[in-house]
Amino acid sequence: MELGCRVDVNGNRGTVKYIGLIDGHQGNWVGIEWDDCNRGKHDGSVAGKRYFVANGGPRSSSFVRVENVIFGRRIDEEMLDRYAVKTEMDYCKFGTEVDFVAMEETYGKQRDIYKLRCVLLDNMYVSFAPNPGSPHFLYCEDFRRNYMEPRLGSLQGLEVVQAPVFHLVVNDCKIDHQTVFGILRFFPQLEYLYIGFNGINRFECSTIKCNLQLLDLEGNQIEDMSHISSLCAVESLTSLNLSNCGLKNIHFDFPVGYVGLKELYIRNNCLSGWDWIDEVAKLPALIKLYVKGTVSLDEEFGQNTRECIIAKLQRLQELDRCEISHIERRSAEILFLDKYGVGNIAPQHQKDIERLKAIYGTSDQSQQPQLKSGMHLLKLKLEFNGKEISCSLPVSTYVQKLYGMASRLFHLDVRKMKLCAENSDGKLSLQFDNPLRSLDFYDLADGDIIHISKT
Repeated sequence: MELGCRVDVNGNRGTVKYIGLIDGHQGNWVGIEWDDCNRGKHDGSVAGKRYFVANGGPRSSSFVRVENVIFGRRIDEEMLDRYAVKTEMDYCKFGTEVDFVAMEETYGKQRDIYKLRCVLLDNMYVSFAPNPGSPHFLYCEDFRRNYMEPRLGSLQGLEVVQAPVFHLVVNDCKIDHQTVFGILRFFPQLEYLYIGFNGINRFECSTIKCNLQLLDLEGNQIEDMSHISSLCAVESLTSLNLSNCGLKNIHFDFPVGYVGLKELYIRNNCLSGWDWIDEVAKLPALIKLYVKGTVSLDEEFGQNTRECIIAKLQRLQELDRCEISHIERRSAEILFLDKYGVGNIAPQHQKDIERLKAIYGTSDQSQQPQLKSGMHLLKLKLEFNGKEISCSLPVSTYVQKLYGMASRLFHLDVRKMKLCAENSDGKLSLQFDNPLRSLDFYDLADGDIIHISKT
């Protein structure tokens, strides 16, 4: 028991800030600052006397009797409790008595914890390493919501662990970047590391050999890509999760690195402008991107957010878990070329416009109304409940794609919609009854209105 250690009281977790006597009360007490800042009764002071300073707020701390506090245990002790000790689970009653068949045999196999290939110790009291000299064990570990004493102090002085641990989950364990460095050092063969929602503000692995394939940093205040710049040299890394990390921009140094990165999660960050898209486009192997919930996107690109990202990232195959079809990519690139390839081209679009012109030709419609056969753009209006939105669509756009676009624009259930077209003078009406037909089948013209109704 020491200041700064992690503890549990009746399922509530916190950090020890004081150990000792309290005026007017008998015995020793433990002052705890709770993870839940509304769990306590005070901020470290009682009856006008301050015993410690709590940073969580006026009701973030409490004093608790020593005997009521759980201070954590060694990992092998927790493994024995979960896997080797027969509990009363066989005799629980849920209306009728339940008997788990052949559990004796299962307990027998699990009793030698050093032979277990996968160990789940989430929501337990892991705080310390095994005693020195303990056998090597484990292939996959899950320590979510444990205590994990700061900076792995109990492991100091031990030799590097040689056990082939490939998967490790330590989400929500209040660890910092130095503890993470210790984890990488002690588990050199680690391939999948989940360290979301901790106290991490940087990630450093430049001085050790790192074999990570997947790294989950979700919920940590990374804020700037320079704080994880050492990852660019990890050639084995294929998936990186930076969701909810407080990113406001993305910038990669030269050379970019990340030669094997195929999946990037940047959801729920405050990204805006075009620069971050141009930076992401530098990733040489990226094929899957997840940006949903990045609040500034719609404000920047209007209703064509998805199309803009697809057009700028030529190697992308999947965006927000939706596969990018050949038709969708062609439509997005033509839309981008038509919108940003006319007149004075912005510097951030110059390379993209040149690339797209090499594929589709010029976007100057006044000189070349038809980019390629089947690529003529129609200027249509989508109307629902009196609200109109103008858009330009290739005649090769399928009705199914039109339904999806209308659903996103007006926030409607695509299964409960009906579309019909009306020419500009209101004399002709067409029903879109076949989702596999393209717009050129219906002989539409510029200015026609597509009416949307609920079914």
